Amino acid sequence: MLYDDPDTPEYYLWRMMIADSHQRKGYGKRVLQLIVVYVRSRPGGTAITVGAVPDEGSPQPFYESFGFVATGEVKSGEVILKLELS
Repeated sequence: MLYDDPDTPEYYLWRMMIADSHQRKGYGKRVLQLIVVYVRSRPGGTAITVGAVPDEGSPQPFYESFGFVATGEVKSGEVILKLELS
């Protein structure tokens, strides 16, 4: 689920859910690659943000391995990470 509003060029990945039995097969990485391509094609598509709850099983390490960086911001208990697109 991607927040995509061309009037306010902000792109926020609300949730990306891969069934547990299909994790660690490359699907998540491929989905993120396609989201990057999509966001780059959108008005002002220069960054993607995502939130992750920092607990056991958190997707934060997965996002960081893709290049997302923690912003230092926490919203509703979620660490906010950002991927700058070049």
